[in-house]
Amino acid sequence: MPLIVMLFGIFLIALSGVEKIVIYLNFAETTGNNMDTLLSLVPSYIWAITNYTFIGGLFMIALAFVIIYKNKYPPKDK
Repeated sequence: MPLIVMLFGIFLIALSGVEKIVIYLNFAETTGNNMDTLLSLVPSYIWAITNYTFIGGLFMIALAFVIIYKNKYPPKDK
């Protein structure tokens, strides 16, 4: 279970990177290497989607580590 969650988190992080690359390639002719121009051309909600995907991936990886920790060190009975 934790391995699947961790792999899904890695997939989400990679997906967010691919999303940003596709957005950049879409506007590469008009922006060149100027990131400010790219940010002004692309709506903020599009950038938010890629950021939320990245944050979701980080959350999934952190969740996998919590599951691993809980399985390795179960709570002690009092």
